[in-house]
This record gives sequence, structure tokens and C-alpha cells, in this order.
Amino acid sequence: MPFRFRLETLLAIKRRQQEIQEARLGQVLGRLRNCREAISHLRKRMEAGREQLSRQLSSGMTAAEYVEINQHIMALEARMEEFVKEETRLRMEANRVRHDLRVAHRERELVEKLREKEYREWLAEMRRKEQNEADDLSSVRYARRSQQAR
Repeated sequence: MPFRFRLETLLAIKRRQQEIQEARLGQVLGRLRNCREAISHLRKRMEAGREQLSRQLSSGMTAAEYVEINQHIMALEARMEEFVKEETRLRMEANRVRHDLRVAHRERELVEKLREKEYREWLAEMRRKEQNEADDLSSVRYARRSQQAR
């Protein structure tokens, strides 16, 4: 009789839940990485805009040019604020998903430990049965030899 774990379906569910949480974490971390790259890109563009404004201010510029460059810098700042808020939200989401992943991992491990325990118990029972069968065979042989000797 082969070993059959009575909670095999539950173990499969727990493994799948862990895989789902791992995939979710990967997605959130990917979005977080993209967000950070966008922030870095915006910072560079804002710095370049400020340098351009500074250069043109020292060489002379019209008020319209000043307003145009300044509005561009302010639009970049506003966009950056949105990305910073998104980064904060994504960091919080990543922390929640990490927590969910730890819980799913613990639950899967718990069921796997139960499976291992039941397997060890099953093996011990099989060994006991085999030993009993061997003992019975030995008893039968001994009884036969005893009867033949009489």
C-alpha cells in the first residue's frame, strides 16, 4: 500500500498560494523599479532645465522664454511629486505582499512538515508490519521444525 497524504490537496493549494504571492511581489517590485527610474529621469530633466534657465538668465533672455522654461520645470516637479507618491504607495504595497508571502510560506511549510511526519509514521508502520510478518514466518518455521523433530 503506497503512502497517501490525506491533505495533499491542501498542500497543493498552499504551494499555489505561495507562488501567487511570489508573482505578486515580482510585479510590485517591477513597478517600483520603473517608478524609481522615472523619478531619476525626471530629476535629471529638472536639473537640465534649471541649468538651461541659469545659462540663459546669465546670457539674457526674454520674459516669455523665462516663463516657458520655468513652467516646464514646474510641470516636471509636479509630475515628480506624483511619482514620489506612487513610489511610497508601491513600497507600502510591497511590504504588504512580502508579509503575505511570509504567511503563505509558513503555511506551506507547516503542511509540508505535517506531510513529512505522516510519511515517517507510515514508514514506521510499514516496518512494524514487515517485522511482524517476518516474526510470524519465523514462528511458523520454528513450529514446523519442532513438529518435524518430534
